[in-house]
Amino acid sequence: MMAKVEAILNVTHDKQRYAAGDTFEVTDVQAEALIASGAAKKTAQAATAEPKVKDEKPAETKAPETKKAAQSK
Repeated sequence: MMAKVEAILNVTHDKQRYAAGDTFEVTDVQAEALIASGAAKKTAQAATAEPKVKDEKPAETKAPETKKAAQSK
């Protein structure tokens, strides 16, 4: 999985330079190492992000009645 982090210090990661305050995406393992070293922190978005799962059933729709069905009632 990927994690979004914010650089606390100027960081070079995968030959890309990031200034303090820049956000960038890394693997979870890389994020843990950057955070443990004090070079980055999890972004607010990453810290609160949860998978969005819909547990709702689709709305049931009824077909309009035909004239014959309406007349037979």
